[in-house]
Amino acid sequence: MMSQTEPERIRQVYAARAGGWRYSMKNASFVARTNDLAGYVRSLLDRHLIPLSRCRVLEVGCGSGHWLRQFVRWGAQPDRIAGVDLIPRSLHAADRSVNGSLCLSIANGTALPFRTGSMDLVSQFIMMSSVLDPGIRREIASEMLRVLAPGGSILWYDMAVNNPFNPNVRGIDRRELQQLFPHCTIDRHRITLIPQLARVLPITITRWLERLTVLNTFYLAVIRPR
Repeated sequence: MMSQTEPERIRQVYAARAGGWRYSMKNASFVARTNDLAGYVRSLLDRHLIPLSRCRVLEVGCGSGHWLRQFVRWGAQPDRIAGVDLIPRSLHAADRSVNGSLCLSIANGTALPFRTGSMDLVSQFIMMSSVLDPGIRREIASEMLRVLAPGGSILWYDMAVNNPFNPNVRGIDRRELQQLFPHCTIDRHRITLIPQLARVLPITITRWLERLTVLNTFYLAVIRPR
């Protein structure tokens, strides 16, 4: 079972980040990188023929609902979208942003409040790297697979390497990703320039460097049970 200290640690970390300029939609660099990521995500969903308009969608660690709203813009039905998070304030913001039409729950990723096989698409965006305990990571991955319907997909975006400037995150490399999802096919892509560089470089240079991939530090992936 998830320890009592890990959820509280995560809550405290995110509380300290709240309201910071680095992740503000008023920060032009952050907005540009977020929009670029949306393009990559949409392209990968299209490549794997994932029809959002017919999907039951869950985001684990949905925060204030940015990606849930994006899924709606791409055709997902609000009454077929769910999100879970540890932080009530974030869920309240998500709920307000979509007029209460989504199914939102305060829950740990180790105990998702959904039936086995009830979701066609399960997503997580930079959630798992905030969990430092390897055992808890395995529990969350197992729960994501449990609620996934036959033929469903997991959409994954997270750090592939450690951030030496942030002890509160731990990257998930290629080997661990495969260990978290055994017996799965993983279409994995290395994207997103080192954030410390991306924050100080013009967006045109950032995009050029990302095409080289050598300095990219995140994985975007679609994961499917065999």
